[in-house]
Amino acid sequence: MVRFIIALIILVISGTAGYFINNFPATVTLHYYDANQIPVMLDMSLILWAILSIIAAFIVLLIFKLLLFIWRSPKIFSRNMKDRKHRKANKLLRKGLAELISGHYLQAEKHLAKGAKLSDELEQNSVIFYENAAIAATYQRAHARRDKYLLKARQKSDNKQQYMTFLSEAELYIANKNYTKALPLLEKVHAQEPKNLKVVVLLDQVYHAQKDWQKAWKILPQIKTQIGLAAYDERKSIYAKGLLNDTPDIETYEQLAGAWKRLPKDVRQDPEMIIEFANSLVENGHGEEAERLLSSEIKKRDNGALVQVYSQLHGVDHQRQLKLMKTLLPRYTNDPLFFYAFATIAFKAKDYELAAEQIEAALKLQQTPESFALWGQILEALNQPQAALVAYRQGVQRIEVDEPLQGDLLPKGEQVIEPDSKLSKL
Repeated sequence: MVRFIIALIILVISGTAGYFINNFPATVTLHYYDANQIPVMLDMSLILWAILSIIAAFIVLLIFKLLLFIWRSPKIFSRNMKDRKHRKANKLLRKGLAELISGHYLQAEKHLAKGAKLSDELEQNSVIFYENAAIAATYQRAHARRDKYLLKARQKSDNKQQYMTFLSEAELYIANKNYTKALPLLEKVHAQEPKNLKVVVLLDQVYHAQKDWQKAWKILPQIKTQIGLAAYDERKSIYAKGLLNDTPDIETYEQLAGAWKRLPKDVRQDPEMIIEFANSLVENGHGEEAERLLSSEIKKRDNGALVQVYSQLHGVDHQRQLKLMKTLLPRYTNDPLFFYAFATIAFKAKDYELAAEQIEAALKLQQTPESFALWGQILEALNQPQAALVAYRQGVQRIEVDEPLQGDLLPKGEQVIEPDSKLSKL
């Protein structure tokens, strides 16, 4: 019903307009010649002439637009082609990244390499394509293709992006344990961005792997918040040990002591680090200094590990060691490791009876192959070869660690001789 009314209204308006045009008094006369050069006159209503003029102008405008479109069509088609290539490149980038995350590295590399080519054709930045293609190639162990992509990424990057490219390249080298190539790249980025924590963490990995303890120690405080307190303490211990053993050359005591004093106080108070420093002193021929260091630390604290290291020193005054161990005895009344260390020092000091007494005390608390071996050496020194053989045999047998020995450890019938008897060879 509504449509009928609208159609009726349009019909009425059209009829009214036609009647008005037909009866409008103003006219327009057009003069022109036909093919035979005869003058012709054409009269029409002014309104009709105006309508036809508007229609003609509209047609001319359309023709002009068509000609303009034809003139500009190469640029338009070129722009449309670029837009299509741009959309396709972005689509390939998304596909490549998705395949890379999914572990389909070959497909990812193909998509990214193709996207990089399109991006290059468009003269756009293609660094992200080449970097991720290099990552995909790395997972495939295709190092030649990886290096090719990295080189192109470096060539396509500007100054700012070049440092990002260096960082990505360094990460790939580190993943392949190629620290030599990673180091100069990271140092370039670090020189530009010294507070970049990611770069500092990667440098720490490289310095650690290359055992460059000086540089690793220098940047260690910067990564404390990144790696956590436990990892930080562990690395601090490792790097401090490395600083004490950072050269194969023989170092003077002053050089070693200087390196030791440069370490933080909490590191120098760590028993493990004290042992490491003592080892460095011994390895560089400073046994007496190592003995003084350990003696001082043992007096300050109860630490079985320090006592064990102290008992293993050679080329020192064993009588002085023995005197110290006697003063420490009340502090270690039930420690088999202390008795073993005490017996070791007594044996070196050739106080064999005291050594036998201490090793027996150790064996009554804990039976170990090392204790039986030392017991055998002591018995040999006491000129008791049969008893020594029994001790050696017990040392190689499987024994119950927690089972205490009962009675006299020395076999009956054996006599203890003077402690200055010479050791007999097995």
